[in-house]
Amino acid sequence: MATFGESFELCKISNGAELIGAEKHSEDDYFILTFKNKEVLVYNIADRKIVHSWSIEPKEKLTCPVVHHDGLFYGIKDETWLLLWEDTVPELWQSSMLKLSRPAQRIHVCTSRRFQHEPVLIFNDNEAIPFTRVGEEKKRKSSKTKERLLWCGTHMATDNNVWFSKVLISQDHTKVSLVMHLFKESKQHVFSIETPEESKILCWSLVDEDEESAFFISLWSNGGVYKTEIPAVNKMESEHELCCEYMFSVCDGPLPISEASFNSTTF
Repeated sequence: MATFGESFELCKISNGAELIGAEKHSEDDYFILTFKNKEVLVYNIADRKIVHSWSIEPKEKLTCPVVHHDGLFYGIKDETWLLLWEDTVPELWQSSMLKLSRPAQRIHVCTSRRFQHEPVLIFNDNEAIPFTRVGEEKKRKSSKTKERLLWCGTHMATDNNVWFSKVLISQDHTKVSLVMHLFKESKQHVFSIETPEESKILCWSLVDEDEESAFFISLWSNGGVYKTEIPAVNKMESEHELCCEYMFSVCDGPLPISEASFNSTTF
């Protein structure tokens, strides 16, 4: 087992292999590496070895990071094919497949040990639906959106319900909104996020040590890390602006903006 701060090689990446995601497996010490044009690898960090691998068919592409939940792997092929398979399946073409109504960009699975939530599918237009409703949604053309997904996750809110939330940002990283979904009651709340002066958002995450202290944190281009409380959905109206409380700075100067700044980490 690697010690804290030690670097070591997970696996060799061949020329032309494009890594599009590294996701936590539901088993401890397991990680899933997804390569767009090549394969899916499950790596055991403790033993430093690959325990499962599946190759994609020629001319096909995996278009979102593969995730694992309740014994099943979930992936998306060519943006519109949902794949589900167990680790005993020898080849990806033997997976269960479902044609989606429109292109999708991500699958979120809940990793909390305190509560459960079914997987959530996020389409390219940022609409999110729980997996129990996949295939039942009304078919429509994917609407164009000028916002992009920065973060998504599940968390407990002040009403003791488990909410699925997503953070959407404008193309110039200056406008930020938090969208909270309670799927079992078909509820949705949208909140705008206060923007620190002359700064652009870089990443967003959730600190969730226990249900009493869960909150959001964000990093901005001014080098500052800010705290945002999870809104009390039973007391606030949608469109209410949430404040960013300054915590500390990671550097004195401005930080560059990366186009690949999606952050799904939960601390």
